[in-house]
This record gives sequence, structure tokens and C-alpha cells, in this order.
Amino acid sequence: MAKKFSGTKLAHGKRAKTDPTFHYDPLDGLFNKQTNHNMSMWGKETVVREEKSVSLYDEIIAGLSVPKSSLMMYEKNKRGDFAIRQTQKNLVQAEKFTLTNNFVKTALSLSFSYPRYIAQLIPKAIPCFDNLWIEWDELARFDALQEEFDKLGIPTDSNRKSVTNRLGYHIEKSSKGFTYNFFTCDAQYNDDGTKTSNKIGLSTFEWTLLNDESSLTNVEEPFWFFGIGTAYSKFHRDDEGMAKLNSFSKNFTFKPSFLAPAMWPNFDNEEPRLFNRLKEMGGHGIDGDVRFLTAVFALLNYPRYVRAMLPAPKKVSTIRWGRRVPKNEVKVVEIELPKRGVNVHSQLFTGHGSPKRQHGRRGHPRRYKDRSGRIIKEIWIEPKVVGNPELGIINHEYVLQIQKDTKQKKGEK
Repeated sequence: MAKKFSGTKLAHGKRAKTDPTFHYDPLDGLFNKQTNHNMSMWGKETVVREEKSVSLYDEIIAGLSVPKSSLMMYEKNKRGDFAIRQTQKNLVQAEKFTLTNNFVKTALSLSFSYPRYIAQLIPKAIPCFDNLWIEWDELARFDALQEEFDKLGIPTDSNRKSVTNRLGYHIEKSSKGFTYNFFTCDAQYNDDGTKTSNKIGLSTFEWTLLNDESSLTNVEEPFWFFGIGTAYSKFHRDDEGMAKLNSFSKNFTFKPSFLAPAMWPNFDNEEPRLFNRLKEMGGHGIDGDVRFLTAVFALLNYPRYVRAMLPAPKKVSTIRWGRRVPKNEVKVVEIELPKRGVNVHSQLFTGHGSPKRQHGRRGHPRRYKDRSGRIIKEIWIEPKVVGNPELGIINHEYVLQIQKDTKQKKGEK
């Protein structure tokens, strides 16, 4: 049966963030004007803006229990249902991060550094847990992106109404690096003004990146240009640093998502033209995400920041798809990035000889210095579970923020 693309724009509800009059054709490696046929891939729906009482993470966890009601695209089959159950299980065990709007803006600005600097960040931007969830306000990133486009003279995207409200990535360590898969959940207005219910959008394709300067293969992945951003690639295509940045395309893979069978039972056997069309749509869906998340984890791994413990979020009762959405009771850790670095270590992260409850310790860089304070060696400390589970288990949700967020909470200008 033919699939309907109406309302599924990019097969997940997230808009491309580049100039919509251009697209990157991985078959010929050129930027070409889109044809009317290609333009029909882009949805024009209006996303409902409403205050969210629960996190995107909690909505995804609840929705995966009732895929027929919650998913934007779903066809029941054994392979797809297994993928849904396994993903839900892995998400339950994931460490959770939430980016504040100011952190998003800072990371987005950093992601527009020259290519040679982005190439220097990638080896340092290692996700700090082997299984983690990270989400943010996509409207905040969209607005920050338009500001950066305007600075560079790149055409901005005025169709803000169809940008998803929030975006979440599930990131897991694999044998070839870290695999990234994103999710959305929005309600929409139809052409006649009626409102549809909240639906979860799954990504049909996922990407894997090995944060290593040594090449994983000898083959360049052409969809790498989507990952670092088609507009960014086009703007810097003659920059001398692009060769170094593009060398990481040999450490990047773009393949059908683990969850693809839940939407397309015979995805591996689809007609080549349809498959390629879906892959290009998936490429547009991750436009600039590799570069953005590189900036996020580079900031997170920065050695000088403030950690502050906050009270757990209030319990909220929410109904989605005929079921109550469970609210995960977690402790929140805010990570600040002040202009002048200050090291404040919570007892959760430091050993004082007293017994500690079981908790996940983040992966982090360890730096060795000589007597003059110069860094002479740097190694990556792998994440691990530490502490005594008999004393209790601590689940963390990390809210990443910068100094400006703290001032806003205190009412300062």
C-alpha cells in the first residue's frame, strides 16, 4: 500500500533548517534547485503551540506502550514491535539531559565556528554516557539558527509555524562509535482548522559517528554534508578547513533506523527510487544536527563549570492516548558555564570516604598538568555505575544551562 506523506513531513515532523530552495543531491554531489516534485515532500502543516506539562522523554516512554494510538506512522509487525519494545527498555535506562534555551543558543553559536575549529571539537565531543537521552526546545534552536543565517547572509526560513516544539535524541554507544536517533511529539492543525491529537514522530534513518581523528573506513559518506549542515557546507565549501572537517565523513554512517520497520515493515525491500527519496528526506531531517550536538558535548565536557543540585520537578498528572503519562521522579543537576570558570563539586561527584548510593558517573576527560600548569596529557574516562545499590539508586536528569539562565531566575538583567 502506498504511504501518505501528508502530515509526515520528513517522515517525522521536523522541518529542514536550510534555505528551502536548495537541496543536496548525494548522487551527484551538487547543490541544485529543487523541482516541483521534490517540493511536494515538504509539509506545510501548522504545529500546535501549547504549554507542555510533561517532558518529551515522558511522552515518548508512555507513547511507545501504545504505538497504534501514539505514533505518527505505524504498521503492526513482529520486527517493528520488537524494535519499539527494545527502544523503550533502553530509554528507561538512559541518563536524561535537558538543554535550557540559553545553552541551546550558546551551542548553536559555537556550531557556526570555522570548519577547522569544528574539526578540533569532534574528538572532544564524546557523549558522556553510553546510553543517554537529550532534549531541547527546537523553536529556540530555530530562532537562534535564523540569527546566525542572517549574520552570514544566508536566506532565512520564515515558515516557523511548522517547526516542531521539542526535539529529543536517543544516543547509544555502539561498536563503531555512538548512534543517534531522534524523536518528536506534536499536535497539528489541519487545513480546515481542526486540531489533531499529539503524535510521536520517529526518524526513519539514524546516524553513527566515531569521535576519532583516525578514519574508520576508506569510504566517504555523502550524507555527512547533511549532518554538518547543507547551508553551512555551501557557505564554507571553499574554506581550507573543510578538508579536515570532511575527513570525519569516513567515521560517519547514515542508515535505516532500528525503528524503521515499525513504520515500513518491508523497508529493506522498498523500490529503490522510493528508498532514495526517503533517505534524502531523512538527510534533510538531520540537517546540521551533527555539528550542533558536537558543540553541545564539547561544552558539556569543558573542564570548568558549576554543578548545582535542584529540587525534583513537581508531579503532574497528564493523559495521553487514553493513558496516564508516568512522571519519572529524578534529581535534577544544572550545569552552568560561567564566563570565569569556577569549580564547585557536589558530593554526588566527589569521594569523601562515606558510602554513596548507586549512581551513574559521567564519562569525562582527565587532564594531567606539569608544575607550570600546562596540560601534558589528556585521556577519556569511560562512564560507569558506582556506589552501593543497597543504599538506594539515584537516577539523574541533567538540565544544561549557562550563566544567563541563573541571572534570569534571580531576576537580574
